[in-house]
Amino acid sequence: MIRLLYVNEISEIGGAERALLTLVEGLDPECYHPLVACPDGPLAHELERLGIQHIEFSFRARKLKTGIPLKSAVRIVNPLALLQKILEGVTLSALVRKHEVDIIQSFSLSAHIAGIVAARLRCKPIIWHIHTFFPTWLYRFWLPDRLVFVSHSALISAFGDNSPPTASVISNAQDFANLDPGHIEYRNLRRDLELDSQQPVVLVLSRISPEKTLHNILNAWPHVLAQHPTARLIIAGDSADEQHRYRQELNELVSKLAIEDSTLFVGWRNDVADLLFASDVLAFPSENDTAGRSILEAMAMCKPVVALRAGGVPELIVDGETGLLIEPGDVDGFGRTIAKLLGDAVMRQKIGSTARSYVLEHFQVDEHIHKFEELYTTISPANL
Repeated sequence: MIRLLYVNEISEIGGAERALLTLVEGLDPECYHPLVACPDGPLAHELERLGIQHIEFSFRARKLKTGIPLKSAVRIVNPLALLQKILEGVTLSALVRKHEVDIIQSFSLSAHIAGIVAARLRCKPIIWHIHTFFPTWLYRFWLPDRLVFVSHSALISAFGDNSPPTASVISNAQDFANLDPGHIEYRNLRRDLELDSQQPVVLVLSRISPEKTLHNILNAWPHVLAQHPTARLIIAGDSADEQHRYRQELNELVSKLAIEDSTLFVGWRNDVADLLFASDVLAFPSENDTAGRSILEAMAMCKPVVALRAGGVPELIVDGETGLLIEPGDVDGFGRTIAKLLGDAVMRQKIGSTARSYVLEHFQVDEHIHKFEELYTTISPANL
């Protein structure tokens, strides 16, 4: 039995957290015992629902980077924050010892640093599961035992064409059992949200934080309303405590654009399939995503996706076949493309059907779990 400690600094549920949940739920219980260290919140509650052991572990909110910009948008590392993360790693190492952990896997920047300190103190291997773009020096300085990127774009961004043998790509995957519009009856959320059955609905599934660049969809929305005045934009996702300022900025932008009556922020939801079923199009406005999990969910539900051609998104969408890609910065094009889809039911059906076949063929969860189990077996201390 290999005992695995997964470490995550965020309590809200976003793409990385859903990847974590998919992984721990799918592991062979006869061979692997997962424990998750994270703050109390929605993620911890979902782990409890799944019967996965949760260890409450809170990270200080102090950011690793200061607000002093240098060339190429590089920022000075905050030494106090770095010291704090190292001290958190010392605390985490006590948990590693107490729970007889064999392997550590981290999912976010603070967790990576605290995790590697704990791993070195206890002589345990650590996997950094990379869900965002970090500079190359970060990997070379800390030297984790294994690096798993969720997309080739993230790997190339880190190392170019010279990636080390310890780095690999394991694409996100999805359990599609509950995402089957042809055989499952979903709850009528249009009625719950007081939406007419004929109203066009565009959905965004995203954590509310600056790197998700949600202002892109808000700025594009007036272009959609120009052609579909009754359309509604639903943004489902939560914000961490330190991101309330960004949420306020979005509220101010909504007011400035005079789109209050057509824009709904519904917070974090655990009924993603119901939301997708009630929607016509998924908009993916992020310019920085390594691999958008909500894209896979929408495709599985036969919903066309309009996304920006950025990050790892082009690895998920075949433009014009399984979704539509727009160049970053083309706000007008983003809005016009969404509007075009809302007005063409035949195109929506064709793209949605093709998208579902594509994800079922390429992003099944069983293969995803198998790759991680192989990795765990390879680096397990018992096999070294």
